[in-house]
Amino acid sequence: MQRKSVYFIISLIVLYFPVQTVHGESEIFFGGTVKLFTAVFTADDPSAVSVPPHKAGDFSTTRGELRLKADGYASDNVSFKTQVYFIATADPAYDSLAEAESGKGFSSNMHDVDTYFKEANFKLIDFLTPGLDLIIGRQRVRWGTSDEYNVIDNLNPVDFANLFLFDPDYFVEHLPMDGCTIEYLFPFDFELKLQAVYFFYFQPAPLPAGFEDGMQASQLAALNNPITPFTDANSLSPDVPKYALDRGITGLRLSSNIFNFDVGLSYYHGYISLPLPRKFWNSPAAYTTINFYYEYPMSFL
Repeated sequence: MQRKSVYFIISLIVLYFPVQTVHGESEIFFGGTVKLFTAVFTADDPSAVSVPPHKAGDFSTTRGELRLKADGYASDNVSFKTQVYFIATADPAYDSLAEAESGKGFSSNMHDVDTYFKEANFKLIDFLTPGLDLIIGRQRVRWGTSDEYNVIDNLNPVDFANLFLFDPDYFVEHLPMDGCTIEYLFPFDFELKLQAVYFFYFQPAPLPAGFEDGMQASQLAALNNPITPFTDANSLSPDVPKYALDRGITGLRLSSNIFNFDVGLSYYHGYISLPLPRKFWNSPAAYTTINFYYEYPMSFL
């Protein structure tokens, strides 16, 4: 079933409660946020099956999030960070009244609850030698000094799934990944840091709805000619690299600050997180159909 109504998503942060707890040598900070997403219908839909018939201007809560985080120090040399999201979606969409019967699991169809660990890692400070830190777990590694948009900040894939949502919490954010990071601050009078990162697996970047059709439409327009025009496209899903130790993401970076300028030398070894078309060909059965094959190429930067 497709809804005829179009709606906007409005997000609102309604609660934030930082709490500090100190016990012995440990120090823990708790925090939380409740976030609600509200849909505003902009068109009448008198034939809706999933909800009572609504008119333009009606409201409907579509999503709720409880975000909890805890970070602090377990000891003088061990710190930790944890951030977990509890996401509940209330999307009352079903195609017939039969699906609302008790045997069909009405509640499970109507409400979905998901738990997402956005961050969970611990840091060993002065590991083996002073100035050497080891971070293990799910983490977001930032390269460069700009806030969000950075051409060298390419270790964590960008989440494009919410590209058109314009929510500052989700808009082209970088997804955390599981791995380990080693940072060494050289004992010099000036700042010089060496950073080595290894993620255990490859993670493709989530794509927005309509990405495939939009990309193929532009490619068809470029390939078309008056003699053999293409009217249809068929895509073959890319082969996502399977888990293997030699297929993880590896990065090295040497950075410093010279005369108030941030400088660095970076090396990246891994797959590009966006699928790229590798080849295309005509279908033998229908010459008006063109097939696209995508892949995630290896990158050395």
